[in-house]
Amino acid sequence: HDTQEVYFCSWHPKLNLLATSAADSTVRIWTIPRGPCDASSEKIACSNAIVLKHESVKKQQNKDVTVCAWNHQGTLLASGSGDGYVRVWTPSGELKLSLVAHKATIFSLKWNQKGN
Repeated sequence: HDTQEVYFCSWHPKLNLLATSAADSTVRIWTIPRGPCDASSEKIACSNAIVLKHESVKKQQNKDVTVCAWNHQGTLLASGSGDGYVRVWTPSGELKLSLVAHKATIFSLKWNQKGN
């Protein structure tokens, strides 16, 4: 997210992964090194992000990715965007599911306790 706003961050419940959602139509999954942060750890985190692109079917729609949330097990990441879609991803970046039930921006997501 070099030049666009970041709207939301979500820590993985078990691993050193941070998901961020932004105005550039992406979610990024960052691997955060363990231990104290310094200039070298910042370069490592920035160079290895997995980029999840929100390809909008509605080309004219707002594609900002406004929210993201890991399930309780850390096996799935949900993201919501300005085109009204909720997308569900694996930690490796595979798109598992797209939910098309809303006509406006998704601002909030919450998993049930089972994480499904």
